[in-house]
Amino acid sequence: MLTTYLRPMEHRIDENNRIHPSFLLHGTVTGRISSKNPNIQNIPRDPIIKGMFIPEKGYNFVEMDFSQAELRVMAYYSKDKEMTAQYTAGEDIHLGTASFIFKLPPAEISKRQRKIAKLVNFGYLYGASARKAHQSISEKLQGDEISITLREAEKFRRDFFVKYTGIDRFIKKVKRHIMVKKIIVSCFGRIRRLPQVESPYEEKKQEALRQGLNALIQGTASDLTQLALVQIHKFLIPYKSRFLFTVHDAIVLEVHKSEKHILTKLKQIMEQSRKPFNFPIEADISVFKNRWGND
Repeated sequence: MLTTYLRPMEHRIDENNRIHPSFLLHGTVTGRISSKNPNIQNIPRDPIIKGMFIPEKGYNFVEMDFSQAELRVMAYYSKDKEMTAQYTAGEDIHLGTASFIFKLPPAEISKRQRKIAKLVNFGYLYGASARKAHQSISEKLQGDEISITLREAEKFRRDFFVKYTGIDRFIKKVKRHIMVKKIIVSCFGRIRRLPQVESPYEEKKQEALRQGLNALIQGTASDLTQLALVQIHKFLIPYKSRFLFTVHDAIVLEVHKSEKHILTKLKQIMEQSRKPFNFPIEADISVFKNRWGND
């Protein structure tokens, strides 16, 4: 079945029916690793399609994902007191946002309300307008019984920046910096030049400002993942288990069934890659025995 679906790219499949995509270290402007032939990082979430990828006999797929990487990166850069305090205390930030925007104690927040708060957190992380966030959130909720109106999106945006005032200040500070310097540099030294802020067209100028903020947050999260990957690669040298690829802020491996004990150490490596962060970085680990993302 796998060979049938990928027949146009048979040169990418070896004699063991394993796919070998091409990975590009410089394929994106934000610093994220990208892939092609096929784009293994953009496999649909559909369990049937994703479930076509199976581990080698004797191995399990293991996906290690930095929890809320971009939100944590924003907390670091913005120094927002509320968000930093929540991460330092190990609190559920989505629950905290839900409690604030719905004016209810955390214990009374429903799953629906928390899900909306999660989308609000990521929707306004980059300072999006209420209309744009409403469109994005509605797309993510297609086929879901949960929905929000534009008026609610406007209210949630106001509440978000009331709760996290440091983020609003930081976004404005970054945009002023880009307008003057035409460049943005991450804490790891990754550079994004943005000469188009001098464009006489306002649309081009605003696009450059969005790209600069996006490169700073996504690029830092990507570097955090790649720094962890270097340490994981070194750790795995004496083991049968092996690294396969990254998907944005996640690292996917094949872990031999006799080496399940290394999962604890792998999680520690991910969570110790926190410099220069001054609060905990958390990693979630998912184990798939039979099929990737679908057991």
